[in-house]
Amino acid sequence: MILPTKHVSLQNSYLGAGMTLLKALDRPQTIVQLWKSVRRSSNIANTRRFYKVLDLLFIMGVVNYSKSKIQRVK
Repeated sequence: MILPTKHVSLQNSYLGAGMTLLKALDRPQTIVQLWKSVRRSSNIANTRRFYKVLDLLFIMGVVNYSKSKIQRVK
């Protein structure tokens, strides 16, 4: 489910959902602000998936959490 496979499209994988989160992170945001901006997205269906995708992006070093805000790593 993390990576797209023959049976899981890119859009439904965690990487595809990660792209949605990264598009929404055009500026540093709180977790609540980020959730509000992506919650209606079809590949971010619920908070559980949202947090798993956010964790994946953090582990990959793509996002950083500092001073109660999430931001993209440049």
